[in-house]
Amino acid sequence: MKEITFRRPLHSIFPAGLLGGKIYSPARLADATDWMRTRPDDPESTEEYGMGLSRGQRCGYTYVGHDGALPGAASVMKYMEDLGVYVGAVTNTDKTPAPGARELDCLIREALLNE
Repeated sequence: MKEITFRRPLHSIFPAGLLGGKIYSPARLADATDWMRTRPDDPESTEEYGMGLSRGQRCGYTYVGHDGALPGAASVMKYMEDLGVYVGAVTNTDKTPAPGARELDCLIREALLNE
């Protein structure tokens, strides 16, 4: 069996490639990052949405990510650009967001920063 080795951790390659124009074409990346506020009437809301990506502020950081669900499964991914860390989770549930998924990124961030 051949071993695969990455110079950088895989969790930083995907988001860096996605947001760095290596996965999407320039036009598609422009659509994905053409941010619109999801709740413009709520001054507390920081979430914005592009074509397939969301951006917002949580726990003192800005994330770029996406979440979603199909019958029987839910997923969430958040990229913490300031730390270069990608957090993703998939679970078997019909609830969106998956129970605990919205807190997962904050808990991981606290652990990484020893807060």
